[in-house]
Amino acid sequence: MAEGEGRGRSNMRKLATRRGLMLVFLSILVLLFITQSVRAQPDYDLNNDGEVDIQDIAMAASAFGSYPDHERWDASADINGDERVDMHDMYMIASNFG
Repeated sequence: MAEGEGRGRSNMRKLATRRGLMLVFLSILVLLFITQSVRAQPDYDLNNDGEVDIQDIAMAASAFGSYPDHERWDASADINGDERVDMHDMYMIASNFG
């Protein structure tokens, strides 16, 4: 095998490796983009009547101060998913009122 042929194959392997790494990198970027795009938005309409109104605020108020296994716990009122219904959740619901 000629010396030039050896270098040519080496360069081809390097190029294939770079292309492979670039493909992996681009695949990761696409997956991150899809994950961010598909992530569910919080549902502020707690009673699913099609609007955020005083009834939704009342439901959250009934669960205010609760956490999982508490007698008043309502997972739908935990808007930010921190496993407690607090002022943050109330604010988020009220901000989407109407």
